[in-house]
Amino acid sequence: MPRRVDYTRRRTQLDSAERRRRNRTYSVNRSSAFIDPFPNVQGTLPEKIVFAKLVDLGYHFEFQTYRRFKIPDLRFNKDYRPDFVLPQEKVIIEVQGSYWHSQSKQIEADSFKFAIYQLLGWKVLAWWDYEIYDHLDQLFYDEPRLVKHNRHGKRLTTGREAVRDDSAGIRTLNRKRAERQAYKKIIKTKQSRRARQPLLSRSIFNG
Repeated sequence: MPRRVDYTRRRTQLDSAERRRRNRTYSVNRSSAFIDPFPNVQGTLPEKIVFAKLVDLGYHFEFQTYRRFKIPDLRFNKDYRPDFVLPQEKVIIEVQGSYWHSQSKQIEADSFKFAIYQLLGWKVLAWWDYEIYDHLDQLFYDEPRLVKHNRHGKRLTTGREAVRDDSAGIRTLNRKRAERQAYKKIIKTKQSRRARQPLLSRSIFNG
Protein backbone atom coordinates (compact mmCIF):
# COMPACT_ATOMS: atom_id res chain seq x y z
CA MET A 1 0.00 0.00 0.00
CA PRO A 2 1.23 3.54 -0.65
CA ARG A 3 2.21 5.58 2.32
CA ARG A 4 -0.38 8.07 3.54
CA VAL A 5 0.54 11.70 3.05
CA ASP A 6 -1.42 14.70 4.30
CA TYR A 7 -1.53 17.19 1.42
CA THR A 8 -3.32 19.92 3.38
CA ARG A 9 -0.02 21.46 4.47
CA ARG A 10 3.13 21.94 2.48
CA ARG A 11 6.17 20.12 3.74
CA THR A 12 8.13 23.35 3.93
CA GLN A 13 5.56 24.69 6.41
CA LEU A 14 5.87 21.78 8.82
CA ASP A 15 7.65 22.31 12.10
CA SER A 16 10.50 20.06 13.19
CA ALA A 17 8.35 17.96 15.55
CA GLU A 18 5.81 17.26 12.81
CA ARG A 19 8.56 16.32 10.37
CA ARG A 20 10.07 13.88 12.84
CA ARG A 21 6.66 12.32 13.47
CA ARG A 22 6.01 11.91 9.74
CA ASN A 23 9.44 10.43 9.17
CA ARG A 24 8.76 7.83 11.85
CA THR A 25 5.28 7.12 10.47
CA TYR A 26 5.75 7.15 6.72
CA SER A 27 9.38 6.34 5.99
CA VAL A 28 10.15 2.78 4.96
CA ASN A 29 13.70 1.49 5.03
CA ARG A 30 13.79 -1.03 2.22
CA SER A 31 17.49 -0.79 1.40
CA SER A 32 18.31 -3.65 3.78
CA ALA A 33 16.19 -6.06 1.70
CA PHE A 34 17.91 -5.19 -1.60
CA ILE A 35 21.59 -5.63 -2.35
CA ASP A 36 22.48 -3.36 -5.25
CA PRO A 37 24.50 -5.31 -7.85
CA PHE A 38 25.19 -2.12 -9.83
CA PRO A 39 26.31 0.54 -7.33
CA ASN A 40 27.74 2.74 -10.10
CA VAL A 41 24.34 3.15 -11.77
CA GLN A 42 22.57 6.30 -10.63
CA GLY A 43 18.88 6.09 -9.81
CA THR A 44 16.27 5.80 -7.10
CA LEU A 45 15.79 2.59 -5.15
CA PRO A 46 12.75 1.33 -7.15
CA GLU A 47 14.51 2.21 -10.42
CA LYS A 48 17.57 0.23 -9.39
CA ILE A 49 15.43 -2.74 -8.38
CA VAL A 50 13.82 -2.79 -11.84
CA PHE A 51 17.24 -2.27 -13.45
CA ALA A 52 18.68 -5.31 -11.64
CA LYS A 53 15.63 -7.41 -12.54
CA LEU A 54 15.85 -6.54 -16.24
CA VAL A 55 19.52 -7.48 -16.30
CA ASP A 56 18.80 -10.71 -14.42
CA LEU A 57 16.10 -11.69 -16.93
CA GLY A 58 18.30 -10.87 -19.91
CA TYR A 59 16.42 -7.97 -21.51
CA HIS A 60 18.10 -5.43 -23.77
CA PHE A 61 17.05 -2.00 -22.55
CA GLU A 62 17.97 1.66 -22.29
CA PHE A 63 17.96 3.35 -18.91
CA GLN A 64 16.98 7.03 -18.75
CA THR A 65 18.23 7.97 -22.20
CA TYR A 66 16.69 10.81 -24.20
CA ARG A 67 14.59 9.84 -27.21
CA ARG A 68 12.98 12.04 -29.85
CA PHE A 69 9.26 11.49 -30.31
CA LYS A 70 7.77 12.90 -33.50
CA ILE A 71 4.16 13.10 -34.70
CA PRO A 72 4.18 15.09 -37.96
CA ASP A 73 0.39 15.31 -38.26
CA LEU A 74 0.23 17.03 -34.87
CA ARG A 75 3.43 18.99 -35.45
CA PHE A 76 4.78 17.37 -32.33
CA ASN A 77 8.53 17.01 -31.96
CA LYS A 78 9.91 16.63 -28.45
CA ASP A 79 12.52 14.78 -26.44
CA TYR A 80 11.46 12.59 -23.52
CA ARG A 81 13.53 10.62 -21.08
CA PRO A 82 11.69 7.41 -20.16
CA ASP A 83 12.99 5.41 -17.24
CA PHE A 84 13.32 2.17 -19.20
CA VAL A 85 12.98 1.55 -22.93
CA LEU A 86 12.88 -2.01 -24.26
CA PRO A 87 13.20 -1.53 -28.06
CA GLN A 88 12.72 -5.14 -29.12
CA GLU A 89 9.60 -5.56 -27.00
CA LYS A 90 8.38 -2.04 -27.88
CA VAL A 91 7.78 -1.43 -24.18
CA ILE A 92 8.40 1.64 -22.02
CA ILE A 93 8.51 1.25 -18.23
CA GLU A 94 7.98 4.33 -16.10
CA VAL A 95 8.69 4.07 -12.38
CA GLN A 96 6.18 6.22 -10.50
CA GLY A 97 6.94 7.60 -7.07
CA SER A 98 3.79 7.50 -4.95
CA TYR A 99 4.23 11.04 -3.67
CA TRP A 100 5.41 13.07 -6.66
CA HIS A 101 3.36 11.34 -9.35
CA SER A 102 0.18 11.72 -7.28
CA GLN A 103 0.26 15.50 -7.68
CA SER A 104 -2.45 16.86 -9.99
CA LYS A 105 -0.05 18.69 -12.33
CA GLN A 106 2.22 15.66 -12.59
CA ILE A 107 -0.75 13.39 -13.32
CA GLU A 108 -1.69 15.59 -16.29
CA ALA A 109 1.90 15.67 -17.56
CA ASP A 110 2.23 11.89 -17.24
CA SER A 111 -1.07 11.28 -19.02
CA PHE A 112 -0.03 13.48 -21.95
CA LYS A 113 3.38 11.84 -22.16
CA PHE A 114 1.92 8.31 -22.04
CA ALA A 115 -0.56 9.24 -24.78
CA ILE A 116 2.35 10.31 -27.01
CA TYR A 117 4.12 7.03 -26.36
CA GLN A 118 0.99 5.04 -27.21
CA LEU A 119 0.32 7.00 -30.42
CA LEU A 120 3.77 5.98 -31.63
CA GLY A 121 3.12 2.30 -30.93
CA TRP A 122 4.76 1.86 -27.56
CA LYS A 123 3.26 -0.18 -24.74
CA VAL A 124 3.49 1.95 -21.59
CA LEU A 125 3.83 0.30 -18.18
CA ALA A 126 3.52 2.70 -15.24
CA TRP A 127 4.75 0.88 -12.16
CA TRP A 128 4.31 2.42 -8.72
CA ASP A 129 7.20 2.21 -6.29
CA TYR A 130 5.20 0.26 -3.68
CA GLU A 131 4.21 -2.27 -6.37
CA ILE A 132 7.86 -2.75 -7.24
CA TYR A 133 8.73 -3.27 -3.58
CA ASP A 134 5.92 -5.76 -2.91
CA HIS A 135 5.48 -7.87 -6.06
CA LEU A 136 7.88 -7.09 -8.90
CA ASP A 137 7.57 -10.56 -10.46
CA GLN A 138 3.81 -10.09 -10.71
CA LEU A 139 4.31 -6.87 -12.71
CA PHE A 140 6.47 -8.71 -15.22
CA TYR A 141 4.10 -11.68 -15.31
CA ASP A 142 1.06 -9.49 -16.06
CA GLU A 143 2.61 -8.18 -19.29
CA PRO A 144 2.62 -10.83 -22.07
CA ARG A 145 5.38 -9.10 -24.02
CA LEU A 146 7.74 -9.33 -21.08
CA VAL A 147 6.90 -12.96 -20.35
CA LYS A 148 7.39 -13.88 -24.01
CA HIS A 149 10.83 -12.27 -24.26
CA ASN A 150 12.26 -13.59 -21.02
CA ARG A 151 15.64 -14.43 -22.54
CA HIS A 152 17.17 -16.30 -19.64
CA GLY A 153 14.08 -18.46 -19.23
CA LYS A 154 13.79 -17.66 -15.54
CA ARG A 155 10.50 -18.45 -13.89
CA LEU A 156 8.42 -15.52 -12.69
CA THR A 157 6.37 -16.26 -9.61
CA THR A 158 2.95 -14.67 -9.30
CA GLY A 159 2.24 -15.54 -5.69
CA ARG A 160 -0.91 -17.40 -6.77
CA GLU A 161 0.71 -20.79 -7.23
CA ALA A 162 -0.23 -23.51 -4.78
CA VAL A 163 2.49 -24.04 -2.23
CA ARG A 164 4.03 -27.47 -2.60
CA ASP A 165 4.07 -29.42 0.65
CA ASP A 166 7.39 -31.27 0.61
CA SER A 167 6.87 -32.68 4.10
CA ALA A 168 3.72 -34.63 3.23
CA GLY A 169 5.68 -37.83 2.52
CA ILE A 170 7.61 -37.57 5.76
CA ARG A 171 4.41 -37.10 7.73
CA THR A 172 2.92 -40.15 6.01
CA LEU A 173 5.94 -42.26 6.91
CA ASN A 174 5.83 -41.07 10.49
CA ARG A 175 2.13 -41.84 10.73
CA LYS A 176 2.60 -45.33 9.32
CA ARG A 177 5.57 -45.93 11.59
CA ALA A 178 3.47 -44.89 14.59
CA GLU A 179 0.67 -47.19 13.41
CA ARG A 180 3.10 -50.10 13.05
CA GLN A 181 4.54 -49.46 16.50
CA ALA A 182 1.06 -49.32 18.01
CA TYR A 183 0.14 -52.55 16.19
CA LYS A 184 3.31 -54.28 17.43
CA LYS A 185 2.51 -53.16 20.95
CA ILE A 186 -0.99 -54.63 20.72
CA ILE A 187 0.36 -57.94 19.33
CA LYS A 188 3.03 -58.11 22.02
CA THR A 189 0.40 -57.50 24.71
CA LYS A 190 -1.84 -60.24 23.33
CA GLN A 191 1.07 -62.68 23.11
CA SER A 192 2.11 -61.98 26.67
CA ARG A 193 -1.46 -62.56 27.86
CA ARG A 194 -1.64 -65.84 25.97
CA ALA A 195 1.68 -66.89 27.44
CA ARG A 196 0.49 -66.17 30.99
CA GLN A 197 -2.95 -67.73 30.59
CA PRO A 198 -1.94 -71.45 30.89
CA LEU A 199 0.16 -70.78 33.97
CA LEU A 200 -2.73 -68.93 35.59
CA SER A 201 -5.14 -71.78 34.75
CA ARG A 202 -2.77 -74.40 36.14
CA SER A 203 -2.29 -72.43 39.29
CA ILE A 204 -6.06 -72.24 39.80
CA PHE A 205 -6.76 -75.92 39.08
CA ASN A 206 -3.76 -77.14 41.02
CA GLY A 207 -4.61 -74.99 44.03
